[in-house]
Amino acid sequence: MAPTVNRKIASMMRMDESTKIRIGIIGAGKIVESTHLPILTSMPNVRVEYLADIKAPYELAKRYNTTAVSVETLSSLPNCDVVFLAVPVGVRHAYVEEFAQRKIPIFTEKPFARDMEEHELFLKQSNVIGCNYMRTTYDAVQQAKKWIQNNMGG
Repeated sequence: MAPTVNRKIASMMRMDESTKIRIGIIGAGKIVESTHLPILTSMPNVRVEYLADIKAPYELAKRYNTTAVSVETLSSLPNCDVVFLAVPVGVRHAYVEEFAQRKIPIFTEKPFARDMEEHELFLKQSNVIGCNYMRTTYDAVQQAKKWIQNNMGG
């Protein structure tokens, strides 16, 4: 590894709480519990600021040393540096609107939107919004990508 990379990793390991990226997670389902929380809480430059759901997820939040928040009104949700929306796509619009107004970057689970119209609306509301697919690095997905790029389909 290059010396500059080693220094960067070392500096990330020494980050104090005030320099960490504060992430608010909205939605406390099985994928958040089994995948997102273990990954995010293991990252040295990240702090999960809160975990919010319709019914405050006290046990799960306690297990990951974060604050449980009940979603009563959207405006009562705490601020953070980035919000991670792990809520069903059908209820996502109000959250996107709320955090876009606050100018907080938004990351969503897939699918991003229900249709192209909603997709375009989300992009207009926030200039910092993204979505990723957990399985993009799987061998089968990479093979399918090659097939598509090489027009190997019917």
